[in-house]
Amino acid sequence: MIVRAIVKGRLAATVETRNMFEAECTTQNINWANEQASFEAWVLGIYNAILPALSNLWLAYSIQFQEYVTGSWSDLAEVAFGPGGGVNGDMEEFQSAVLFTARTGGLKILGKKFFAGIAKSSTSGGSLTAGALVYCATALLAYITPFYSTAGHWWNPGVMSKSGVFWQFIGGSVGSILSTMRRRKPGYGI
Repeated sequence: MIVRAIVKGRLAATVETRNMFEAECTTQNINWANEQASFEAWVLGIYNAILPALSNLWLAYSIQFQEYVTGSWSDLAEVAFGPGGGVNGDMEEFQSAVLFTARTGGLKILGKKFFAGIAKSSTSGGSLTAGALVYCATALLAYITPFYSTAGHWWNPGVMSKSGVFWQFIGGSVGSILSTMRRRKPGYGI
């Protein structure tokens, strides 16, 4: 079973953000209802690690779960999800983000995550401060590390390639210099 979680959030109550996290469970015939809480806890662990570097002007509001079945994604559930940045104060510009790059064994198959809403106090001269870099490294480790569900199954984080093959993460890095991701439609995503 391959599942992705789409975390939906907002910057300054105006710009929508999205981040997708994918993982595969190789056990056959599992019951998603028994796995959902553990999958949500995995994603929350990633965010809890990075929230001390994010401005309180970023706030998540839901998490949507989808399963990959025969070449397409089908909805499993959508639930309220409310982590928010832990730093009171200004944030960097909307398009500025912290970049995680997770590596797989495939050539040019990477998992990239752009975390927007980085607090101004977490940066200096366009780079992350040492403290913010520690928070981000901890979040990256949570992102790429396999996790065990309370239902007794291992989940391997990774990414689905364009050809429909799931690639497990084998390592990763955090960019210490802020990155940008252009918005494709005004008001949606970064």
